[in-house]
Amino acid sequence: MTVRDSGCFTLKLWNSGISHAKAYLLDGPQARRVIVGSANLSVTAFGGEQAETLQVFDDDELAWETYERLYNRVRDSATDEVPIDQDRIAGADIRFQDLPVLSSVGDTKVIIGGGNEATNGAGTIVFEPSAETRIEAVERIKRSIPPAVTNLIPTRRKGVQFIGIEKKREIRRQLTRLKMVERDADETVRTFSIDRNTGTATLLGNNYPLTADSDGVRADAKNLVQYFRNFEAGFKVEDDVPRLQRDYFILWSWLYFSPFMCDLRSRADDLFLHPMFAVVYGKASCGKTSLIDTLMTSMFGQPFSYHKRHFTRSYIYNLQNRCKRFPAVFDDIGKNAFRDHGQEAIKDEHPTDALEQPPFVLSMNNDFGAFPDEIVKRCLMVYTTTALPAYDEDLRHRLAREISNVQENLTGELYREFLRRVVTADDQDFYGADWLKFASGILTDILIETCDDIPDWCRVATWSDYAATRYDRVKEQLRHQLRSETEMEREGHRETGWFVEGEQIIVIDSTDSFGRRQFDWKNVPSTLINDEASIGKRVVLHRQDVESFIEQPVGKGRRTWLGRLLRRRKM
Repeated sequence: MTVRDSGCFTLKLWNSGISHAKAYLLDGPQARRVIVGSANLSVTAFGGEQAETLQVFDDDELAWETYERLYNRVRDSATDEVPIDQDRIAGADIRFQDLPVLSSVGDTKVIIGGGNEATNGAGTIVFEPSAETRIEAVERIKRSIPPAVTNLIPTRRKGVQFIGIEKKREIRRQLTRLKMVERDADETVRTFSIDRNTGTATLLGNNYPLTADSDGVRADAKNLVQYFRNFEAGFKVEDDVPRLQRDYFILWSWLYFSPFMCDLRSRADDLFLHPMFAVVYGKASCGKTSLIDTLMTSMFGQPFSYHKRHFTRSYIYNLQNRCKRFPAVFDDIGKNAFRDHGQEAIKDEHPTDALEQPPFVLSMNNDFGAFPDEIVKRCLMVYTTTALPAYDEDLRHRLAREISNVQENLTGELYREFLRRVVTADDQDFYGADWLKFASGILTDILIETCDDIPDWCRVATWSDYAATRYDRVKEQLRHQLRSETEMEREGHRETGWFVEGEQIIVIDSTDSFGRRQFDWKNVPSTLINDEASIGKRVVLHRQDVESFIEQPVGKGRRTWLGRLLRRRKM
């Protein structure tokens, strides 16, 4: 970023690779300063609240020339200038939660009325309302404060407002549970409500009859079966297609039944068995988005989804309070957004007191890697490596037309029939131990009744069937980590590798310059790892548990894997 004499800021983007280096050139009337190091240009980085590595050169001509040459080289290889007028900066909206009075630690005293009434000391903020621009900024902030927070702000007495640390914490807690999005990012919230006791439903505020036309049910069933058959015609890795179809059928069963999941969770002892979130991830061009769009169209007439820029914890909480049972779909969620917002939302077992709560469908590409155990056990996870060949443009166009035809001919009658059977089912079946068996059973019955040729993927699924496969990717990664080619004869034989020591597997993993291990062990179930003995590069695993998890023996120990299993069975 450069500053011109005209007072206009100019942003430039470097397009010659990836860089995390920072160099700040500060040229003032009395002195020159160069700052280099790890800190981002932010209040948090330079405010002393987090550890940073910085080096400062004051009036050092050699340092100035060196880093100015670096700056000029970066600037000359950057993109075209994007000017930002200073008026836009002065008139920018300021979010209430970004005020220094909330970000500072400890108690804070705010003095309104002039800088000479108090000295600027620790925990004291002096505000001079003489500047018109500041007054207007404060007015914009006041308009953005939600009523639930306004009631928490202490009363000003004689120009002084005292905000204690406990009051700050209470305000922050409220802010995290409120919708704080830009005005232009607001969208119409979709609602779907079902009452099993009365057998009634509403969609977007209108009556939604739970009766179905048999011809429409038959047409939808045939269209969706044909949609699944398109995977066989288009995807090249034929051995993976049956599994892809089976996994997608389980997702289909979950999505159709998901509006009722909040009812089951209200009575459930084990919430992990009743996921409110489904995560679909894998290679690009594996049909994630088109499948979700098609299923949503078969339910509600069109593929409703929310823009991924809204995927924040506050927006998720807003939907949980307002959508009732309407599934909230977010497509192409990035790794950082999921880590910063999605994981906390998923782990929050009781996000709201609303009786009707929406399920969430998140699709992500393969760049995330694997997921922590605490997330896997709380979600319906669907992972696929099967993808359309990117080079076959004719095939892609043909399948796109097929998908479009399927979506255009969907009537929504099949989903009405599915809902009718769920609503009229006995409570014993509805609240049974296995919702997936119940939901996939209804869906399978409808397809068998309406289609002549039933494919293999169309069969009843159980939660145990699904749970047995959701760790498949982590299993494969751990098998690769413990492959025989990397086994060590003894500790220190090689720089990295693994060896067996009694009933433990010792893995010597490589680390980067910050001490981070190369293999992401947080994705491995925590019961396999001896955390107390695992230090630095050394990771200690429980051998029997690992062998049972990856379903194969590890190492050249005296006891065979089969022998150990037999001994365990006798015990």
